[in-house]
Amino acid sequence: MVCFSLDRLGEASLMLGALAALEAAHVTVNAVADPEPDGDAAILLRYVRAGVSAYERARLRSRTRAGLQAARDRGVKLGRPEARIPPVAFNLLAQGKPIAEVARECGVQRRTLSDHWARRRNATAEATQAATEGDNPGNGAGAVA
Repeated sequence: MVCFSLDRLGEASLMLGALAALEAAHVTVNAVADPEPDGDAAILLRYVRAGVSAYERARLRSRTRAGLQAARDRGVKLGRPEARIPPVAFNLLAQGKPIAEVARECGVQRRTLSDHWARRRNATAEATQAATEGDNPGNGAGAVA
């Protein structure tokens, strides 16, 4: 079997397992970019390369995590930007217009509008419930008759 580079076979442990399985099946693997000696020296070289590859992957992962944490510490909002839904869309939905029609008129995806509308209704319902509970504390126990 000919491949460009042994690191293209995948993660270090997977690469070593794949190479062992291929050798057990009497398949010779030749890497164009990584010529290696035959015999025991080849096995040693593969393990060294696998170790270096695992080390590089771990360093990349830790640098990526550190960079993400530094961005969070600076207040950068990570991820996909929030969809911008025109306020008129919510007014139209409150008037009873169908979601699909409002989505077409406002130029947003129906599913996005539906999700935002559901979140807005839930937030409104929770605020109303909290306000109602604030007006009527307790269940009347301890009230003087």
